Amino acid sequence: MNEPEKMKDTYTNSISMDFGLIPPGSFRMGGDKNTEQAEDHETPRHIVKFSKAFYISKYAVTQEQWSAIMD
Repeated sequence: MNEPEKMKDTYTNSISMDFGLIPPGSFRMGGDKNTEQAEDHETPRHIVKFSKAFYISKYAVTQEQWSAIMD
């Protein structure tokens, strides 16, 4: 499941949870105190890199969905 060219952009599981594809790549996370007035918990700015594609839920998990998975 880690070849994004073979993965669909979206996926719906057996209990109707919708997921979106996150392809491999990188982004800057955090802020700079001097130029962006970042809070302490937002520093230091750093690069986050994903080497493999993955799916992430499009919406918060409901209690009903959590119960369906956990039961």
